[in-house]
Amino acid sequence: IWNLTVAQQSGKIVVSGASGRGHGECGAFEIDPGTGTRRALRVGTYPDCGGAAGSISPDGKRVLSHLGKQLNILDLETGAIQSLGTGQRGSWSPDGRWIAVAAGGRIVLIDATNTSKRRHLGASGVDDHVYWSPDSKQLLLTKSEFRCALTFYFESLATIDVKTGKRSVIASSHCKVSRSTIGWIDPEAIR
Repeated sequence: IWNLTVAQQSGKIVVSGASGRGHGECGAFEIDPGTGTRRALRVGTYPDCGGAAGSISPDGKRVLSHLGKQLNILDLETGAIQSLGTGQRGSWSPDGRWIAVAAGGRIVLIDATNTSKRRHLGASGVDDHVYWSPDSKQLLLTKSEFRCALTFYFESLATIDVKTGKRSVIASSHCKVSRSTIGWIDPEAIR
């Protein structure tokens, strides 16, 4: 599994990745959590088997695909592909309104309902990643700090307010974070 979401309307689990053993299928699949049955939504087209699969929209109907530096949206129902231009590491906001993309040395917000509308939230590095807060109001920006390599922790963190674009550096994170440990915790989900 490269990506997973629980579709807001149906409650079904939508995953992108590979299914089966040996000569398995690569694509997007829907899993019914009650029965465990799996249904192929799109196989072999997107997400590709090379692991470049992008994030799945919160409604479970579209997938971002970054093949090389080209960013596309695949409609899982129709198979239609919409190009968003160059970019990498895109992700849907939890409310489905925005797609955050690291593109051309900048963080760009793309309106998910009208992809020609875009907002720039400032510069990003070549290997930076963004993660949405559960309420879709902030982005967590991971900045690769290769000068920290001697500590084996390569990341520093900052938050970006989506509404204002204001960045706040998390000073205590400098050279102390591993990418595999990064994410948001929704306080409502752990109560």
